[in-house]
Amino acid sequence: MGAILTQTTQAKNSHNIIIRTATVKDAKAILGFNEEVLAEAPYLLTTREEFTLTLKEEEKFLSDMYDHKNKLAIVAELDGKVVGFLDFHGGGRRRNQHDGTLGMSVREHWRNQALVIYFFVLCLTGWNDMKRLRR
Repeated sequence: MGAILTQTTQAKNSHNIIIRTATVKDAKAILGFNEEVLAEAPYLLTTREEFTLTLKEEEKFLSDMYDHKNKLAIVAELDGKVVGFLDFHGGGRRRNQHDGTLGMSVREHWRNQALVIYFFVLCLTGWNDMKRLRR
């Protein structure tokens, strides 16, 4: 199962941010987050018009992420509102389980607050804890 221990960290602006594993219960909040980020971030690969996930599809995506031993989804929250999201998909074959694809997004107001650094560290820590790093 792809999960991390819940962490509370302080952003550069001194707000306490909770970073934790995303669950199916977060589907609606993550959908709203994605729509907002896609509208404010023209450099992302997916455009707002291309983003067509339904609530059911987002719930299935999060369930699959949580249940799969080689995947991880993390949210960053402030006062119960999603301000950042990370998803990591490890290789699906025996010979590429050691590599993966990482995606991160942060609300515009929360960029430059070190959230990406915390995300990256927790992803690597969670990845290592899941014993997916192999030499």
